[in-house]
Amino acid sequence: MGVLSVILGVLMVMAGFSCIFTPLATFLSAGYFVAILFLVYGIMAVVRFFTRRTFGIVELVFGVIAIVLGVMSLMVPGEIGAIDKIILFLVSLWFVVKGLADIFIAVRSKDVLKGWGWTLFVGILCTILGIYSFIHPGVAAMTTGMLIGFFFVESGINMIMFGSVVGRIEDLISDAVADANAVDVDGRDS
Repeated sequence: MGVLSVILGVLMVMAGFSCIFTPLATFLSAGYFVAILFLVYGIMAVVRFFTRRTFGIVELVFGVIAIVLGVMSLMVPGEIGAIDKIILFLVSLWFVVKGLADIFIAVRSKDVLKGWGWTLFVGILCTILGIYSFIHPGVAAMTTGMLIGFFFVESGINMIMFGSVVGRIEDLISDAVADANAVDVDGRDS
């Protein structure tokens, strides 16, 4: 498991740098990713409905709708572009909301928060970037592509770090189990 995690981590880091260096292409691929997520969610919801029946008809309806949206997005020309536009809008909105929240937090906590000035600065920057992204959507497209890349790099590094310690953790667990088996019921060594 550790070796597989390291291999996948290296691949994710490589994919992340690819996304960072080609942010527009990454963003334009995001619509396909969302369409595939719709399909996967829809299929899982339908399977879950027929195997568990825990969420009832609502799960089945949402699953079917998700499958239809996923198929339409992949098959109908222009649908991916619509998804990309929705993503652009949401990213721009996120920047504005995040910026305003940071500004509010900085102003409200300036008496207790030592670095409140930085929080205020970042909040103002995010708000300006969000408004600018609404006016010039290309900025949001580039930013989204780069954020996806940074996410992949960070996740890949975490997977590499996890994979490199899995062997040591497995050794510690097996040593602890061996030590526990060496002690009999009365608490004495056997």
